[in-house]
Amino acid sequence: MKAFALVLTLTTAATAGDLLSAVERNQTAAADVQGTPADQLVEVLAKLELGPSDTLIDFGCGDARALVAAVKTYGCKGVGIEIDPEQYRKAKLAIEAAGVADRVEIILGDATTTYVEGNVGFAYLWPDTLEALAPKLTKLDRFASYQHAVPGLAMSRSGDTWFWKSEKPQPVEQVEYTTERVVTGYRQVKHCNGRQCWYTNEPIYETRRVPVKKQEPAKPKPKPVARATQPVAYWGGRAYTGRVCNSRNCTMCNSIASQLFGTR
Repeated sequence: MKAFALVLTLTTAATAGDLLSAVERNQTAAADVQGTPADQLVEVLAKLELGPSDTLIDFGCGDARALVAAVKTYGCKGVGIEIDPEQYRKAKLAIEAAGVADRVEIILGDATTTYVEGNVGFAYLWPDTLEALAPKLTKLDRFASYQHAVPGLAMSRSGDTWFWKSEKPQPVEQVEYTTERVVTGYRQVKHCNGRQCWYTNEPIYETRRVPVKKQEPAKPKPKPVARATQPVAYWGGRAYTGRVCNSRNCTMCNSIASQLFGTR
């Protein structure tokens, strides 16, 4: 049986019909190579809850049909590992023909020993091969195996596929709390002074435990823009910033021009 395993990075969602079409268009394996049936592959990829932050690695990728289908349908990146040189060649041709070579890398090597990075996986492998891959699979976020469960790994079954999901603890945000008095309503209170009575609306308070609001860091104040000081001339106790007239014989204007510009 030909083995497949995937770890996926996806950016878009798609319908099962679109995925089925993508799988069927890329089923080019030789007659002696048994790949995952198209309808089963559709179900597997859909149940893996692929999203924009995932990367797809296909261990024993064969002709890369699963990689091409996932990448074209969900917009993921992918990495495939294939030990058979002939299937490796077909996988390279398949990703080129599908126009996804910029998002899929095919590696010639042994899936059980070749290091790859990813967070979601799929496999179609014999149990002994799955057992050898187990240390890699437990580092994933989600994993699915067609036909066979991974020995020693607690998995749930859906049809012919086994699923596993990591139980990594999610980081818990530390929240500080305080108490505050809040007005929850008003009530009428009667007042009397012996001669007359009147009513007032008095607030009803309740003490509540509320989270402390995080203070945003203060934005630095913009530095003041330095402005050029306009030169000023003085005549008769008054300030001037230019000539008053254009007469060359005006004593006052000549004095102002001399102060401002050093000329008359």
